Amino acid sequence: MLITIVIIFSFDNASYALQINGMLLLKLKITVSLASNY
Repeated sequence: MLITIVIIFSFDNASYALQINGMLLLKLKITVSLASNY
């Protein structure tokens, strides 16, 4: 359901959605990096 909302919202404001997706990917990348250190 959340994915559908994000997809619909991305059509309304693509640049803002891309910024959010970029931040989520960056957070995921940082989380994976921290997890691999332990």
